[in-house]
Amino acid sequence: ERLYALSRSLMLMDAQSPFVEQIARQIAGVFGFKNVLFYDADTDEIHRAGPGKALVTEHLLRESAVRGAMLADTGANITVLPVTIGGRAVGSVALPSSPASGTALHAIAQLAAIALERALGQEAASRAEAVRQSEELKSVMLDALAHEFKTPLTSIKAAVTSLLNEDSSGPPHRELLEIVDEESDRLTSLVTEAIQMARIEAGQIEL
Repeated sequence: ERLYALSRSLMLMDAQSPFVEQIARQIAGVFGFKNVLFYDADTDEIHRAGPGKALVTEHLLRESAVRGAMLADTGANITVLPVTIGGRAVGSVALPSSPASGTALHAIAQLAAIALERALGQEAASRAEAVRQSEELKSVMLDALAHEFKTPLTSIKAAVTSLLNEDSSGPPHRELLEIVDEESDRLTSLVTEAIQMARIEAGQIEL
C-alpha cells in the first residue's frame, strides 16, 4: 500500500522544484523514515529529507552511484541503493535498513528511478518546446523587421531612379546618385534574403 501511495505521489511532482529533493521528501513522508538521502550524480549534490540526523557518509552515497551496487552501513542501520536509468546509475538513495524489508527498499529505489526518468523526460520536452517557440519568435521578428526596412528602401530606390532618369544633375551629383542607387539595391537584396530565411525557418516556404 505504501509503495502504491509513493508511486501516486511521485506522479504529482512539482516541475518548479528540484525533482531529486521532492523524491527524497515523498519517500520520507510516505514511509515515515527519519532519514532519506538522495545523491544526484549529475549535479554532485546530496538532498536530505526527514527530521532525523543523517548518519550515512557522503562517500558511501557516491560509491554506490559509481559502482552501481547496493552498500550497507550496519552500524548506522542504513542501506544505500543505486538509482539507475537505462542501465546507468544516475545517483543513489540512502534508506533505513528497517523496518522496511530488503525487497521493499529495492522497490523504493526503482520507483525513484522511474519518477526521476519521467521528470527528466518532461523537463527535456519543455526545454525543446521553449527552444522551438524562441526560434519561431525570432523568425517572426526578423520577418517583421525586414518588411519594415523594405518600405523606406523602396521609396529611396524610386526617388533615385527618377532623378537618374531626368539626368538634370551634373557629373558629381550623378556619381553620388549612382552610389545611392547601387547601395539601395544591395540593401534590398540583403533584406529580401533575410525575409526568405525567416520564412524557411518558420516552415512557410513552398518549393
